[in-house]
Amino acid sequence: YDLTDDRSDLLPAPRPKHLRHLLAGLRAKTGEHQTLAAALESAEALVRAAPMARELITLARPIAHALLHLHNEYSLPGFAQQRRRALCALTVRCPDSLSEYLTAEFYGTNHTLEMRLEALLVIRAAAE
Repeated sequence: YDLTDDRSDLLPAPRPKHLRHLLAGLRAKTGEHQTLAAALESAEALVRAAPMARELITLARPIAHALLHLHNEYSLPGFAQQRRRALCALTVRCPDSLSEYLTAEFYGTNHTLEMRLEALLVIRAAAE
């Protein structure tokens, strides 16, 4: 018997269409790398296309938190660029709350140097 599984029978993870689905995709469980990849690929476009409504304002910080604390566990191609573009789009759309949040994360405790640098680079890119 051949017990290897090439996973060819599985459907690809659907891309999120709403901000809540994006947040759920960014918080994907261990092993759900396709869900994470789909969420990360569509994050910037979803944030830019979202109407400036209560949902965006409410979910901006949780999405930013999920993105900033995300690690490239699965060696996804373009991970750093997609994460940064999504964070920049989010900061441009909600500048007050996100600049305050990113600054607090920079000065927060128990953060890696990578996370601190990413917060600074996002603030700088959003200001340009």
